Amino acid sequence: MISPETRLLLSDALTPPPGHVFDCGVATTFSLDLVTLLAMPLHMAWLATGDDTPDNLDPVLALEGLRRVAERFTVFSERGRLQVPRAASPLLSLLETMVHEVVAPHGGAFHPKVWLMRFKPEEGGDPPFLRLLVMSRNLTDDGSWDLSVCLEGPVGKKHRRQDKLAAFLKSVAGLKHKDMSKRRASDLDTLILDASAAEWELPGKFEQIEFHALGLGKQPAPWLPARLDRRWDELGVISPFIGEGALRQLAECSHTPLFLVSRAEELDRLPERAFGAFQQVLVMRDGADQLETGGTESDRLTGLHAKAYIGQAGWDTHLFVGSANATDAALMAGKNVEFMVELTGKRKAGLPSDWISSAGIGDILEPYQRSEVPAEDAATIRDQQLLDDARRSIAMQSLSLACDQTEDGWTLTLKGLSLPGPATLELAVWPLTVPATAATAVNRGATPPEPTMPRLSLRDVTSLVGFRLRLNEVELNFGLEIPLINPPAGRDADVMRGILENREGFLRYMLLLLGKQGPDLEKPDKQGKGKGGWNAEAGTNESLFEMLARAYARDPGKLDYIESVMVRLRQDKVAEGDIVPEEFEALWQVVASAGRESKE
Repeated sequence: MISPETRLLLSDALTPPPGHVFDCGVATTFSLDLVTLLAMPLHMAWLATGDDTPDNLDPVLALEGLRRVAERFTVFSERGRLQVPRAASPLLSLLETMVHEVVAPHGGAFHPKVWLMRFKPEEGGDPPFLRLLVMSRNLTDDGSWDLSVCLEGPVGKKHRRQDKLAAFLKSVAGLKHKDMSKRRASDLDTLILDASAAEWELPGKFEQIEFHALGLGKQPAPWLPARLDRRWDELGVISPFIGEGALRQLAECSHTPLFLVSRAEELDRLPERAFGAFQQVLVMRDGADQLETGGTESDRLTGLHAKAYIGQAGWDTHLFVGSANATDAALMAGKNVEFMVELTGKRKAGLPSDWISSAGIGDILEPYQRSEVPAEDAATIRDQQLLDDARRSIAMQSLSLACDQTEDGWTLTLKGLSLPGPATLELAVWPLTVPATAATAVNRGATPPEPTMPRLSLRDVTSLVGFRLRLNEVELNFGLEIPLINPPAGRDADVMRGILENREGFLRYMLLLLGKQGPDLEKPDKQGKGKGGWNAEAGTNESLFEMLARAYARDPGKLDYIESVMVRLRQDKVAEGDIVPEEFEALWQVVASAGRESKE
């Protein structure tokens, strides 16, 4: 059973359980918001303060979260569906190795929303712990109503030979178009193996579980949330996007197609015969999404986005949750990559009718009333389709970025671009680490068109590139991850210098590396002053020297990483504006020397 009051924050789902630490993880998504992705490591690494939002990140905490997690977490997303970030940041370049864009093997959309995370106990003895999220939600900051199933359990000793979750992850990993580090590839192998041995604890009154991976077979194959041996006695469908053929097939697999919940605009565009077989056709009532988000923004998806199919046959209830809409593309054509989880229980697990009652989501629903569909401008529709075709064309091209150093900084030159669309289509490109106002227009008269993005600082050099397509009055923006032919050394160190920015930032970072969290790590004020200090000041209970001494005695690994930070910061050390205080440099030389002697 589901209730609007039963909520799961993605940030909570990413936080390790008590007594555990994040070990590795993988996620799949259709569209990807890089700014939202930046916030994820804070929760995985126990660094979140409670005030963190994608638009209000502490850059020092974000830097450390990425250091701890980025090499252990992998995201697969649909190529060409990176969202242009709301705010540019050099931190985005640190996401490059995490993001792997893929293409559905049969030409459809790569559409699954699956997260699998592995947590290991802080102290040995217990087996690793897995958490699986099967969702209808993309990795974005959308304010829509979504639905997820969260499963947890330890890794057992018995491996299932044909585990569908493990097979799904293995197939997705095979779609990647760029190399992975040995550690990342090894983590994925571990997750795939552990998935086949997971002992999942089923939610509520459900007793059985089955996974359904779509669109990854040798040939496209249709799929329906249906039983092979009999029709459903009752069936309820929740889907924001719908197709006439899919709805007809769903209705035919049930004696009583009980209800359909969708978006009003989707229902308006279809003839009534497409959904007339369902006894009740419902939509979210006005204002329900405002209750969820506190308001809406024009560029954020709101309203219904959940996908669920609830079937009842005899004494059994089957609940299907995941990414597949009730559309012809998702269910009938079989070309989309989708993932669904099926939970089965007796009637006490909840009947289809319970979902639209006051005990379910009935209070946020209302009967659908048909509206007159306004005539859409044919020219605008045509231009939107042309821009979407152009996006797909660019996303499928073998592009690369050549990086060169000049007197004015660094340049990135886009190679391999073939201009799509009509001659009036305008195209501009820019690194996603800088504002879109710095975009470079592509010259259609050049042969070949090789736009150069000039005057970049070292920390702005990135493989993440934004594209702005414009045709008449219609505009489309998206991002791509493009290989750097000759990336310059020291990019990560320069990003670190830019984030730490001053001595106060440096001291806050040292405190964080040594294990200090809480009020002593509050953000600096507008003058850049933080609360970190050398002695027991401003609420600190011990000096930085004492923390270094404790790390030397108990956890020398912390000192090893601080030494690597110091090496990176010294590579670009200048007399004026150096962020490493002389007092710390002198103190560090003593501690580092003692550490080296203890290893001899």
